[in-house]
Amino acid sequence: MKYNNCKEKIKAKESVKMKLFSEGIFDFLIIYGNKNQQLKEEQL
Repeated sequence: MKYNNCKEKIKAKESVKMKLFSEGIFDFLIIYGNKNQQLKEEQL
């Protein structure tokens, strides 16, 4: 992938970072949600 200028390169890096960050949060929420669900079921 070639970039016209530094700004585009930085923008691409930032978007990758944001993607990884948001996916990490999403994974965490899913795992956390599953654990909460299990705890609730065990209490019943």
